[in-house]
Amino acid sequence: MLSKDKKPDEKVKEVVPPRAETPKLFSAMLKMSQQQGLQGTFRSLRKTFKTSDGTAEVSQMPPLSPTHRRSPIPRITVQDGEDAVSETPSITIRMTPRREGEETLSVEVP
Repeated sequence: MLSKDKKPDEKVKEVVPPRAETPKLFSAMLKMSQQQGLQGTFRSLRKTFKTSDGTAEVSQMPPLSPTHRRSPIPRITVQDGEDAVSETPSITIRMTPRREGEETLSVEVP
């Protein structure tokens, strides 16, 4: 029982557990990056990702085909009464002008 003069022993309890130790490799990397500064960090990253021949690779996109032009293609006007016909072995495409600015496109499959 408790008496007036005697208090119970209080043990200090930690509310937040102690932090885990930082891994050695991470702390070494952090120390080096702080010594080199931001430019040094980017320089070392650039060295690791650089290609072996030392030149930057050009994007692997193929060159644009002749149909991909920036300038508009001039319109070829077909005289009234004439049909423009394009044929391949499996399909026939026919374009017939009707009125001013109107054209009829017909596709024939044999």
